[in-house]
Amino acid sequence: MQGYSLGTDVEVGLRLARDQRGFDFFPLLTGQTKEFERLDRLDAFGLRKNVLVFPVDVNPPKNEMSRFLAKMALEALFERFLITEPQNAREIILGDHYDRIRDWVRYGKCESEWPYYFRQYFPEETLMKCPYTGVWKRFGFGYDLLITELPETYFVFLFSGYEFVINLGGPGIKGYENWLKNNDGKSWLVEKKGYFVRKVAYLGGSRHYFSKMVEI
Repeated sequence: MQGYSLGTDVEVGLRLARDQRGFDFFPLLTGQTKEFERLDRLDAFGLRKNVLVFPVDVNPPKNEMSRFLAKMALEALFERFLITEPQNAREIILGDHYDRIRDWVRYGKCESEWPYYFRQYFPEETLMKCPYTGVWKRFGFGYDLLITELPETYFVFLFSGYEFVINLGGPGIKGYENWLKNNDGKSWLVEKKGYFVRKVAYLGGSRHYFSKMVEI
């Protein structure tokens, strides 16, 4: 299996040990051998936990993932109301308008299902610069609310390059698909926020970087 050391760009391999009683971990890139060994020593001395991550295909159970997205969507909406309508935030979020999605989150109640939109927008290994340290690390997650012209309110969640979108008003994503067509398939959390993903050559292969657009 191929993976990486969490919080770094060190690519790591995993294979069954020769005695078949355990596993061997090793750097995938020759140029990262010293850094791999340094991280291993830090972990051995208890100075830094070296967490190794081995991604698998993102294909969660649809109903469970839908309810999880809906729960996050309600929380994100409440967070927004706390900023724009602090005195009425609780009353608004508990209003009748959100009963359907609230029942879906809590009890799984729906006419049939509550679909969500899903796509891989950029590679899992894409790096972004940490705003606090300036160090390039793997892209984690981001989210925001999108209000279309209809108007409909969508919760957009981006996790390791995978985009999930759910409608807070009802079980339908046609409005979001139309929004994508009208915006050339661009992501609300990438290009529409002033970012882009660039691909560069690296050690005989390539890397992807999540970067801020610069106006010239």
